[in-house]
Formats: sequence, structure tokens, C-alpha cells
Amino acid sequence: MSGIAATDELERIRDANPIEDVVPEYVDLIRRGNVFKGLCPFHPDQNPSMDVNPARQTFRCWSCEEHGDVFTFIQKIEGIDFPEAKQKLADRVGIEIQQFHRDPRREEQDQQDYDLLERAANWFQRQLQSEKGTAAREYLHGRGFTEETIQKFRIGFAPDGWSHLDDDLALLGSDAMRIRQRACELGLLKEKSEGGRYYDAYRDRVIFPILDHRRGRVIGFGGRHLGSSPDPSGGPPPKYINSPESRVFSKKHVLYGGREGRLEIGRQRRVILCEGYTDVMMAHQSGFATAVASLGTAFTDEHVALLKKLVHSVDLILDGDEAGQAAARRACERFMGTGLGVRVVILDEGVDPCELLLQEQGAHHFEQLLETGEDPIAFIVKQILVENPGKGASAAQQVLEQVSRVVLEPFEGQSVALESAARIVGGVTGLGELTILADHHRLLQQRGPRRAHGASGRGSSVATTEVVGEPLERSSRGLPDLEEAILVSILRDPSQAALLLRLRPPVQWSNRWLRSLAIRIEQLKEIPDPVHLQDEAEKSIFLGLLERVAAEQEYTPVDERVELQFNLAIDLVVDHLKGMIGRIGEAKLDLKTKIDINKTIQTLKQDRESHHNLSLLGEIINKFEGGED
Repeated sequence: MSGIAATDELERIRDANPIEDVVPEYVDLIRRGNVFKGLCPFHPDQNPSMDVNPARQTFRCWSCEEHGDVFTFIQKIEGIDFPEAKQKLADRVGIEIQQFHRDPRREEQDQQDYDLLERAANWFQRQLQSEKGTAAREYLHGRGFTEETIQKFRIGFAPDGWSHLDDDLALLGSDAMRIRQRACELGLLKEKSEGGRYYDAYRDRVIFPILDHRRGRVIGFGGRHLGSSPDPSGGPPPKYINSPESRVFSKKHVLYGGREGRLEIGRQRRVILCEGYTDVMMAHQSGFATAVASLGTAFTDEHVALLKKLVHSVDLILDGDEAGQAAARRACERFMGTGLGVRVVILDEGVDPCELLLQEQGAHHFEQLLETGEDPIAFIVKQILVENPGKGASAAQQVLEQVSRVVLEPFEGQSVALESAARIVGGVTGLGELTILADHHRLLQQRGPRRAHGASGRGSSVATTEVVGEPLERSSRGLPDLEEAILVSILRDPSQAALLLRLRPPVQWSNRWLRSLAIRIEQLKEIPDPVHLQDEAEKSIFLGLLERVAAEQEYTPVDERVELQFNLAIDLVVDHLKGMIGRIGEAKLDLKTKIDINKTIQTLKQDRESHHNLSLLGEIINKFEGGED
């Protein structure tokens, strides 16, 4: 970042956003002496237990122990990461900050898309309130939705006909053709085969705007057909259609209702995962404002990763038909080994959450169902037993193999969790825990090296680059994976080199090529030019790492890259602090220092986003290293 230093910029934003001015935008505060008091938004609070201290510019809840500065408060209340909180506070007071690794042209294109989608959302809302929207309003009111809920979710309507939205966009004058072409790419219009002529993609449909979690921007739409307009093919139109993937919309990175329920989700650290738009809307209307849904697509690893940042537990509530049970099974498998607490509720066949909540005592019944949800491990094992109904040795072997692969393998490396999972499996199958674990480890060895899990947060492994004819050296501790991860992080963000190589000095690395590359970076204090590398193996590895980083830059969303960029640095600082306790003899380590180190470790683990700052991480290490001989 050029110009003002990053730390100075943070202070400018902090000073311009007094915490006693920001918090009242979310919580009612009352002055009590030198502090303000209010109901804590991060847990069910009956008596004001949160203090806001203007002198220290901090907040603290004396009940749930949430605390921090104005950046931390915005992160937690909005469910966003540190860069987004920084941007939100800067926008609040009109401070312009330089975006991290943002392409100005891409930024401008994205903003044009957001503006177009917002215009379309407003147009759809106006149509719902017009005479043309009478049937759509009757449909929504017939489903039991109140005007408040319709407004909360910004529900709209696309009239029957071929060119209503297209006609509106045509009013934009000389820029209309470019905008209509972009509207095609965003799924708002479709182009006729002869080219240059357009028609509306959404016709005779109730429109559900989809908002991004962080800023509440419209990024796409879902549309539910009302039945009067035929499909161009002559057949019945699909009941639901959704926006296509675009620069600003990726189904696997967003959950419907996540933005609308962000404050309650942040308070409860819990979500209710439903299937459809109307399920989410009715749940919110009935007092269950943590309800979310995937967008007409299967629940993905990216959804799991998103939830891991926001919540501690998930209630999975799905229809009782065959499709609903299959969806529940797939979702449960993705949650295995993630650390999230999951409960599964399968409704009676033919009943969906929206209909259930409209029944007499529906909200009470819904709450009871959530409280009695089934453990996901037990649910999956029961499904496996149904799929393998035989009683012979062959059926038993099929069951054990599926349980080992689907249920137990994701817990490898988590000994306590693995044993707990085996106990739940035993409770369903009647087998002993030790027998289950023994069979699992036998089957695991037969399957060979365990595959690394993907982006779901169930585990991670750095892909290994290999030189033809000679694989990377590996130690029993898997150090080359870590060494490679350090180099990849440095190539992504060279400013981290000093900290990462301080935490893992290259002279101690086990792989000679990775060690040579790291030492070269350490000495040059910059990324070397591959042309200067003489060793072909070293050059091949280095080029492979560069290609990997380049691919990430191209295909990984900027927000996701920003979120992940400090993960390794924080993990290494935590390991360093743990090692520091072990290196300092008990006689030399006073109790207060040990407590401080352990508290710092917990803070780093629980509030990672607030530590996306190299200077801060360096200060943490310096603070305690004075205690070592």
C-alpha cells in the first residue's frame, strides 16, 4: 500500500469512528458513569451486560466475554472479516482506503453489475405493488406472508409478457445497448437468436432478490413461476429459475437469508439450514431469524467454510421425501470432521417448514423438532444400513467400508472426536467401539494415503509439487508440506516473508530445494527471478509454485483470498507460542506469563480476523520472547 502507512490508516479510521457512536447503530445504550451499558447482541441478554468504554474505545460483555475495539465489534455484529469491517467503517465516515490487490478495472465492472442488479430489484419491487402484481400479492398473502416480511426480503414481481424489463432498460439512452448486453450475462434478459433483440428472462414470476452477506448488495435473483405464461419451448416452464453464475454471483459462496439474519446469526452463533426461499422467509416471520438456504444447488464445501466463520452449530431441516433425505445425507457428509455441531430434522413427507410454521402452534412444534434433532453420524449410519439390508458377511463388510470412508475418515488426526464418532457408530450398529476403530484403521491402510479434504475446513493439505523422477523429500512429520505452504504464502504476499521465515528459519528445513529457495528469498529480501536459478529441480519447483499462485489469483475471489492470506501466519504464531511455553523451564516461567501466553493463543484462535496485521503478529512474538533465555 502506498501513501499513508497501514497502521496510521487504521488509526485514522478508528479515531473517526468512536465506538460510542458506532455501537448505538445496533444496540440501545444508556450512560452509566464513565461507560455506556446495553443488552449484549452476541448472546440472549435479559439485563444489560455489555459495557462500552469511550476512554478505552472498547466494548466488553461481562456475561459472554465478547470484547474488543470498534473493528472487532463490526466484525462480530455483521459476521464479516477484518478487511470488510475496515472498509465498512471507512465508508461510514468517508475515508478512502486503497483496496488490497484490487484491479481498478474489475472493481469498476463489478460496481456496474451491482448498480444494474439494484436497479432491477427496485423495478421488480415496483411491479409487485402495481396493478400487474395483484396475482403475485395474492399468492404471497395466500402463503401467509406479511407485508413486513415481503419488504424485509425485498420480494418483487416480473409481469407476464416479453419485454417489460427490457423496455425499462431501453430508456437508458445511448448506454442502453451495453447495459442490456450485460443484463443478458447477469440472467435478467435473453438475446434472440438473430442477435441484437432481447426479451425478459423472468416472466410471470415472484422474484426473490439474493443479497451478499457482507454488504447487502443484490447479486442475483430467484424466480417462482405463477403459472400463466408458457415456456418458449411450448412445455411447462420450470417452477423456479435462478440467476446464472457471474462476476458477482457464485451460488456456492452465498446462502439465502444470510444477510437478512446476520445480526441474529451473530448473536446465536447458529443457523437453521432449510431448502427453499419461502421456508427461510416464513421461518424469519415466525421468529427463527437464523434460517438460511442454499440457492437451488447442492450444499457445498464452500458453504461449510462460510458457516464455520459465522456459527458454532447448524440445525439441518429438510423435507421427508426421498430427495430431501438424500440432500440431508450429502449435507451431513460435508459436515463430518468440521467441528460444527449439527442436528438433523427430517419432516414428515409432504410437509415443508413453511407449511408447518403456518399451522396452529406451528412455531412451538418447529422449535421442538429442532431441539430433538438427530446426530448427523447416527443419521448417515442409519442411511448406510438401509442401503445395505443384508445380514451376511458381504453386507457387513459394505457397511463397515462406507462407515470408515464417509463417517470416520474425516476425523483422522482428531483422536477424541474419532473415538466419539466410533461410539455413535457403535450405538447404531451394535458393534463395539474398539472393533469399529480397528476395522477403520485396517480399511484406511488398504485405501492408501488419505486424500486431503478441500476448502470445507474439514482439513487441509498443501498440494505437493514433484520433479519428474524425483519426488519431494518428506519427513515423518510432514515438514515439506509446511515448508511448501510457507513459500506459497510468501509468493502470494511477499510482505509476510520476514515473519514466516523468522518463525520457521530456512536453515532448519528438511527439503533441500525448498530450503534453498527460502534462503534465497531471505537473503534477497524479495522474490527471485526464476531465470537466475541454476538448479533445474529447484527451478522446476519454483515455477510450479508460481503457476499455482497465478491460478489462484485468476480463479479465487478476491474476498476469499484476503480472508485466507493470514491463516498460515497466525497458525505459526500459535505454534511458536506453544513451543515457547515448552522451551521455557517451569522454574523460569512465572505463572502470569504462562497465563498471558495461553490467553493470547486462545485470542488468536478465536478472533483470527482481528490479527490480519503483520505488525501486530510481530509485536505478539516480541512481547513474550523477552522471557526466554
